[in-house]
Amino acid sequence: TTAVAALLPAASRTLFHLLCTLEESDRDDWVVTAVWPPVYGDAPPDLEATLRPVIAAGLVAVEPAGDGQPARYHLHPGVADASRSEAGAEWRERVDGVLAGFWVAEYQRGLATEGQGGGALVHRAGLAAAPYLLRQQAWETASTLLEQVVQRDEHPATLATVLPLFDRIMAGTAGTPGELGVRGFRARLLRLAGRLQEAEREMQRIIADAEACQDWRLASGMAGDLITLWKDTGRAEPALALIERKKDFTRRGDFGPWSQMSDEGTRLQLLNALGRHQEVFDAVQTLRPELAALPEDSGQQEIAHPWNVREVMLDTGRSAALALEDWQAALALNAEIGQFQAARGAPALERARTRFADYGPLLRLGRLAEARTLLEHCRLEFEAANDYPALGPCLSALGDLEHQLGHLPEARRFEERALRPNYRVANPKACAISHFNLAHHLMRGAGTPAEALAHRFAAVIVDALIASGSLQSGLAALRQDLTNLGPEAPSLVPASFAELVARVEAIEGVRFGEMAERLNAGRFDLDELVRMIIEAALAAVNGPDGEPETVTAP
Repeated sequence: TTAVAALLPAASRTLFHLLCTLEESDRDDWVVTAVWPPVYGDAPPDLEATLRPVIAAGLVAVEPAGDGQPARYHLHPGVADASRSEAGAEWRERVDGVLAGFWVAEYQRGLATEGQGGGALVHRAGLAAAPYLLRQQAWETASTLLEQVVQRDEHPATLATVLPLFDRIMAGTAGTPGELGVRGFRARLLRLAGRLQEAEREMQRIIADAEACQDWRLASGMAGDLITLWKDTGRAEPALALIERKKDFTRRGDFGPWSQMSDEGTRLQLLNALGRHQEVFDAVQTLRPELAALPEDSGQQEIAHPWNVREVMLDTGRSAALALEDWQAALALNAEIGQFQAARGAPALERARTRFADYGPLLRLGRLAEARTLLEHCRLEFEAANDYPALGPCLSALGDLEHQLGHLPEARRFEERALRPNYRVANPKACAISHFNLAHHLMRGAGTPAEALAHRFAAVIVDALIASGSLQSGLAALRQDLTNLGPEAPSLVPASFAELVARVEAIEGVRFGEMAERLNAGRFDLDELVRMIIEAALAAVNGPDGEPETVTAP
């Protein structure tokens, strides 16, 4: 490589060194065209003419542009390594400086045009700038850009790329004033990546450290992440207590109105999780004029982006409308969210997650063909991305659709498939919903009554352990099942917690016993909890005179 490159004209050799020093993902024609002048210096020669000798020497291959994609330059890794070694450290620092500046400028351009679709550029530029910034030890800038990337894209592949970069940033900032902030964002990445116990421990330590040094802004952000973790793992009550501390942190940090509105949105999400849906829906409708009136630029430091606050608040109202069975309101709110996402260029996976929420209202309104088209599209997106948190509910929704169409065996298969990703991500609420729905399919002909009761009990126990707002409807459904079974009902219920675990874990991937023990955390004797639920349900069925009572199904 060195011998062949030495025969190139001087300008062509410089261009060859540039191509070899670029990160592989940056060897696009439009990137090279943009950075060639500042790398070369005064009066750079024509790029195309300068490139011809490099191609003729067989050092670089060109993949022509096609289908709207730019031309790309391909080099053998060994050739690139040899060229970088020959060019030397000073050259590498020069290229790193130019490329870091180029991608930071592109990132800023994406931010400025995000409302017109610049979000994709923020994502590309943030990831592209990171290797150059890290080699320059520009830890703070690299951290800022990567945080913005993850805020816009939580795809598993993105997290897998960003987490090791943050490990390098944390090593580089150890013992400096910036260390605590880097630790905070890395803890958030651990949560998003599913390393929940590790993330929870680190978040609690960071909140304590931030309070001790009066870093109210970090305390506010980290409290928000811990609240999200608790909410997602069925612990809405402690999360609701923490939100008041978070509001205080936000005020002490002098954050602006969008940040304070974000805290209120989080509080409403927690109330939704506790079943206080009418209160939430009314609050969102009251807050919408205030949201519309807030300027995009508040003139104050913000911990939340206006687009995120707006979309989360609308989605919280949509969730409440769904629980209240106001189907048209739910569709209208979700359509508004979709419009905002399209305007800012949200990734396809994020938009699919948003569109998925329309399936329930479509089913309840009898628009079954639209629901099937929507769900099949979403399933393909979620499977392609290995997005297990979204895939489980999507498969459950397909089971719901098949049940509506009277296809009970297909409904059972979809719901059993849904349980596996739900348990894989340890989402207790999603698991409870799947157990509840599976019991519904089984009780109506897709299985045996004993199987159905086991899954109904599993749903009730999980809802009880997480204090879910769905607990009462689950108990009502259990009583209705027992009423319908009549005198044989007592012989079909599980006699102990161990028997219940054995029944529901007959489905591959279901780890009900492990989840229940974790959620319980030693609070109750689980055998006693099963016995109490059985006795209460049977007593309600038999009534005071020993005759079955009529119980309305949920």
